[in-house]
Amino acid sequence: MDIKLNQVIEGCDDRLRLELQALPESMTSILATLKTELHPSLDYHNVGHTLDVLDQVICLADLAQLSERERELLVVAAMYHDAGFLHQKALNEPIGAELAAKAMSTAGGYTKSEIKTVKHMILDTTLLMDDCAQISNTDLSPYLLDADLSNLGRQCFWEQTEAVASEAGIAFSDFLPISLGLMQRHSWQSDAGDQLYEQQKQRNITDLKLKLNQ
Repeated sequence: MDIKLNQVIEGCDDRLRLELQALPESMTSILATLKTELHPSLDYHNVGHTLDVLDQVICLADLAQLSERERELLVVAAMYHDAGFLHQKALNEPIGAELAAKAMSTAGGYTKSEIKTVKHMILDTTLLMDDCAQISNTDLSPYLLDADLSNLGRQCFWEQTEAVASEAGIAFSDFLPISLGLMQRHSWQSDAGDQLYEQQKQRNITDLKLKLNQ
């Protein structure tokens, strides 16, 4: 079935719709591809997650008063940050980075530096198993990383945690200690992320500890 962008983003925030509609169709078509071609076993890393990250990255960009061009690069990176899941779960970030670079080159209008920045942003979303959860290597990476893990500091935390556990094939009760470990080594990369999400993150940690002690 041929799905158009407007069908994928139906019901999304108006700001997000405008941001996406301003981009070339050759770039935004990735969203329809994610909707139709991602494996159905991906309960978390589906097109819904990508749209959520897009929405959150715009919120962060607004709060940080980023420029129009910076917002655009963030939107592109957010669109493609999990596109590598179309091919494989492990080490999917380099694939997503290359897909984004190819789309930007095909669309034209982007400098080599901007394409490199988007690639690095996507690579920075790699979740680290030791020490800190993620590391930013560009000036814009903090906003994408905070949007990507924003569920840690939002009320949708429990729903999203269940989805991650299901996708990983781990029982929810067994996944809770893993989730707590991630939250304890995670910190927001941007001031905007800290402002938007930290209070709810601490509430989620408190609730998670209570559930683990039951």
